[in-house]
Amino acid sequence: TTTTTTSSSSSSSAATTPGITAHPCGVDVFSRASHAQVRIMYRQRFFMEHSPELVAGYESAAFPKPFLRALCHLIRSIPTPVLLTHAQLLMPLLVRSLSPVTPPGADAAVDAADQPAAHADGELATDTCVSLVSLASEATELVTDQLTALIPRLLALSRHPQMAVRIASLGTLHALTAHLPTHALVPFQKHVARELEQPLDDKKRLVRQAAVKCRSAWLLFTG
Repeated sequence: TTTTTTSSSSSSSAATTPGITAHPCGVDVFSRASHAQVRIMYRQRFFMEHSPELVAGYESAAFPKPFLRALCHLIRSIPTPVLLTHAQLLMPLLVRSLSPVTPPGADAAVDAADQPAAHADGELATDTCVSLVSLASEATELVTDQLTALIPRLLALSRHPQMAVRIASLGTLHALTAHLPTHALVPFQKHVARELEQPLDDKKRLVRQAAVKCRSAWLLFTG
């Protein structure tokens, strides 16, 4: 058990490294203040060199979760134009990371959106939600194309055991109403509003507040 816990902790820490390296300020690690050499467009080059490796690692690894987490952290640190160039490749991976993470093809017979949200990795789901909020404002068309897969997963995460995940999923659902075209959201409106009745009674006040804001946003827009 100790070995498994240590390995999981090491993988989780390693998954944050690409984001730290590509962060515009280096998170006070790779910065001029710490005597690092910061070159022009280094974040773009870093992403171009390492994102294919992370995608390939996810597709071939027996335990792909660290690769998805690393991609999420990297996505949050790269310039928007670079992200948009590769968003079509990354979106399916982000959607998949909102569900229980299994090796590609292992769950082909079962729709991941139908699996219990409690099985979804909390840290990975939270990281993904942050990335999706950014993409919703910058890559509207690509996110709109994924709504059928996204919305059921986000609704399921609003019942996740971890409070931070519930709040993040509700925040992402709220962000969709702010950035995506109304006509794309209308088909989901009644279902989302109905499903969001449960988080209104959440035992945590912060979750209830997020649920009220989110549900109000979904109820107020009109087609």
